[in-house]
Amino acid sequence: MRKLLFLAIVFLPNLIAAQISDNVYKLSDTDGISQPVKNILTRNIKDKQFVFLGESFHKSGGDLKKKTDFVKYLVEEKGFKDIIFESDFYALYNNHSKDNLYAIWSQAEQCQELFRFLDSTGVTIWGVDNKFHTSYSKKEFPRDLSTFLEEEKNVFTERYISIVDNILQFEFDLNDLMASEDLQFFDEETQRILNSSKLSEHPFWYQALQNLKSSSLMYRAKDIKISIAERDKQMADNLNFYANSYPDKKFIVWAANAHIARTDSEYMGETTMGVEFLRKNRDNSYHIAFGSIKMPYRKVKRIQRKRKSEKNLLHYLPDIDNDYFMDNKEIRSKYPEIANSPFYAKLWSGRKSHLKTKWLQHFDAIVFIEEGELSTYINSNNQG
Repeated sequence: MRKLLFLAIVFLPNLIAAQISDNVYKLSDTDGISQPVKNILTRNIKDKQFVFLGESFHKSGGDLKKKTDFVKYLVEEKGFKDIIFESDFYALYNNHSKDNLYAIWSQAEQCQELFRFLDSTGVTIWGVDNKFHTSYSKKEFPRDLSTFLEEEKNVFTERYISIVDNILQFEFDLNDLMASEDLQFFDEETQRILNSSKLSEHPFWYQALQNLKSSSLMYRAKDIKISIAERDKQMADNLNFYANSYPDKKFIVWAANAHIARTDSEYMGETTMGVEFLRKNRDNSYHIAFGSIKMPYRKVKRIQRKRKSEKNLLHYLPDIDNDYFMDNKEIRSKYPEIANSPFYAKLWSGRKSHLKTKWLQHFDAIVFIEEGELSTYINSNNQG
């Protein structure tokens, strides 16, 4: 018995290492994404309408560049012609311009090759964010809403449109800058319009008004976790809108790792977009996280030291001098007990400490990027 226990102690770590390491592949070759990785992607996305591409934090330039390689592959070899960004749903539905994206992408030097590629291949840009954050939406939405309600003979007041305009302008200062009776009036009127039987004939406008309602709740939430959860739930609902409205389209989703996760995490609070989306679309998506190993502010010796731990996902990479692809979905399928174990990794939260969570459950695959960099911007004063 003691001998068996001794053997288990000696060989179990090696067995676990092999079970994970055997599902790690070199990401690139001279032609771009390596053939073994392409084979994995082909097998897993052949019947999927959505492929999620994450990033460890929004200003991780290395993540943005590597995601661009995946976008090119999905467009050129897998027929994807639509990409949904974590940006203004309303603006991008009406005006598919990169100028309606957050500047963390539209102004990032590391994304310019992506936008040239999207333009040259005719890929359509959409948005999923419940926030009416663009100048387009702030200017056009109140006017468009007024016109729509008039055409539908849906009774409304100038007071309502004025409040809508203020909500879009004030955003997270709503509680301080608007009277509670105005917000109550807004809530009641918005719900009345949403309950209108004729609105069901206009699914886009129903969705736009749901975003308006959701964004106002998010802005007013006193707890940041509730605010984040409200946004993620509505973003998931927006993805579901795309799935139902365009069943013949295939979508790339460009967002943060934290939003695309398949399972909830204590680090995200109430819920995530990925989890909520999967509730209504159980087997319609594939989720890939991206993270850079080396960064300008990380010491290589410290990375090597952390890598020695069997509880760190870097431990299972052949080295830290190449890009690698970890096939989490295969690990989950073959070794569920390992996949259910928490590991340390730097896959979201920027410069914070390594987080320990069930990364193999959160994503179907993880791309580890050897040499990371911080994003740089065309207009250094415009990164919001």
